[in-house]
Amino acid sequence: MSLNRQWRFALVAAGLCLQSGCTAENAEDILPETVYYDTATKSTFVMERAFETPAVHPQTGRPTLVPAIHCPKCSQWRPTPPVEELQRNPKAMECPRCGTRMSFDGPLPDSP
Repeated sequence: MSLNRQWRFALVAAGLCLQSGCTAENAEDILPETVYYDTATKSTFVMERAFETPAVHPQTGRPTLVPAIHCPKCSQWRPTPPVEELQRNPKAMECPRCGTRMSFDGPLPDSP
């Protein structure tokens, strides 16, 4: 995408956001809770969606949280692969254990 086209896209997106009343006050409504995988402890963590990844763990203050995806067959949450891998590898969203397609939907785990 050319730079000129990127700017047009950004301006249209900003205009739509302003027109729909997108403000910092209602950001909680737009960004619901999501499941994160803590790369340090290999556990899951539920918190409000962060704007950056890896997200900062609220208890440790370290950026160790990545979005998690759920395998419905194994009933396990796993770390989401990097965007580059998702774009290159069509099997990146498959469970490494059983091969089932994973998704961002699943039962919310208990946070530590």
